[in-house]
Amino acid sequence: MSAARLRLHKPSPVRRSTWHRRTKRPWHSVDVTRWVVLWGAVVLLAGCDRQGATAVDGRRAVGTDPVATKPIGSSPEPATVRIAAVQYGGQDASSVHPRCDDTDTLCAIAALSRQAARAGAKLVVTPEYALGLDAPEVEPALASLPSTDPDRRAGTPVVVLSELAQELQIYLVVAMRTSAPTPGGGEESFNTQLAFGPDGRVVGKHHKIVLYEGESDELEPGKDVTAFDTPFGRVGMLICADLYGDPRLHERLTGELGASIIAFSTMWTVDRATRWQAAFARDWDVVVAAAGGSTADGRGGGIFGSDGVALVAHESAEPGVSIATIPVR
Repeated sequence: MSAARLRLHKPSPVRRSTWHRRTKRPWHSVDVTRWVVLWGAVVLLAGCDRQGATAVDGRRAVGTDPVATKPIGSSPEPATVRIAAVQYGGQDASSVHPRCDDTDTLCAIAALSRQAARAGAKLVVTPEYALGLDAPEVEPALASLPSTDPDRRAGTPVVVLSELAQELQIYLVVAMRTSAPTPGGGEESFNTQLAFGPDGRVVGKHHKIVLYEGESDELEPGKDVTAFDTPFGRVGMLICADLYGDPRLHERLTGELGASIIAFSTMWTVDRATRWQAAFARDWDVVVAAAGGSTADGRGGGIFGSDGVALVAHESAEPGVSIATIPVR
């Protein structure tokens, strides 16, 4: 083999790719257009960050919104609802509203319910025997619309209250005496809570279970607890002495039935009665809307939070409305 053929061939220089050559060029030699595009992208991303970014400490990371009342991108406020408990013991109805006749308790209850609705309440609870101890009302069926019942006359309490709930667009819980036919053709009476929805229909019904003193001579006791649905949670119903009845029923009401609010209608005959309502709220982790019908001071109601603290308490015998804003659970 000749020396020429054995001679090592010196390789030619490696040809750099166009991409490699381009990336090694000085930054100022890059096409100006590309820098403009790149800078526009940076500005766009910064604008997006202004709309949604939140710093670790909860403040806006970039910029502020001069219109917003809180930093953009922060957690939304928890949903809340206004609820009310009417405090009225059947006093002179004209003292509640001048258009009410002295003994027209239905007019007084309607006036106080309107007051609560004007203040933004979506649930209004009335006291035990809110309409007095007169002849019982025939009990309406669940899901019925009393105003369309051909057996009911316009202006009777059940019809008026159904129409009131529809007019005010509220859930209205009213305690009254009711009667219902028995299978044998007779009739039995109850101390009853009726709940009317914003469409006027009967959405809930509860018969008092723990009858007090002379009630058992005229009334039949209820057999179970009940609750009804609302957009702001399930509402359970209890009447007066039910509050210190069988704890297994309380457990069923707040557990199995899932009530987070208790519509509580009462006419206390003991002093410092609000302590029972506060204790129940704390023990069962519920909000209690307690509507009192007592005419004595210190036997009132109010709204009690799930920690047992009174959000608003009404200890006076004077008619009024207790209203509070509570979180939706």
